[in-house]
Amino acid sequence: MDKEAINTAFLDYLSEHSESLRTNYLSRIQPFLDWLAPFELSTQSLNLNHFQGYIFHMQEQGSDRLSLNNTLSALRNLLYMLIKNGEANEQLAMEFYIKGIFKKPFPPLFSWQEMESMYEQFSTPGLSGQRNKAILGLLFYQALTVDEIINLEVSHLDLNSQQVHVPQTHRGRARSLVLEQHQIPILE
Repeated sequence: MDKEAINTAFLDYLSEHSESLRTNYLSRIQPFLDWLAPFELSTQSLNLNHFQGYIFHMQEQGSDRLSLNNTLSALRNLLYMLIKNGEANEQLAMEFYIKGIFKKPFPPLFSWQEMESMYEQFSTPGLSGQRNKAILGLLFYQALTVDEIINLEVSHLDLNSQQVHVPQTHRGRARSLVLEQHQIPILE
């Protein structure tokens, strides 16, 4: 395998992703390509045993599960690129993960009382102030994401039934949420 050609093709394949992801994935596939070098394989002759062998090698080196899963993610993308370019067997396209990875949720930044206090004390001079307080309320009370708020339109608000209809985004499904009584006047 020509390591330089694989690196260039891989960066092209990941061109729509962020620079940090491309750098991260590239740094994760380099040790795999170095580990494979003594076998003198072509990309066509790669099989699942090579990927499993590398994971066992990483485990022997003391890699933790999170690092293994991150490396597997990079290797999956490398594999998808090779398949897309007709350089690897499509039967290898499988999802493999290391079990037992649990990410700790972030602790809340503010208590519920602090959030309510911020909302109540928020100054609303002019239309922009009212808009900002409406956005703050949707963030606090309906837990909308920034993407959902950006895609929100006036037609998504049903003030008679006190609901906001959140359209589907690339990360979540469409849903209807109940508005708090004190949000209605600011949204009118």
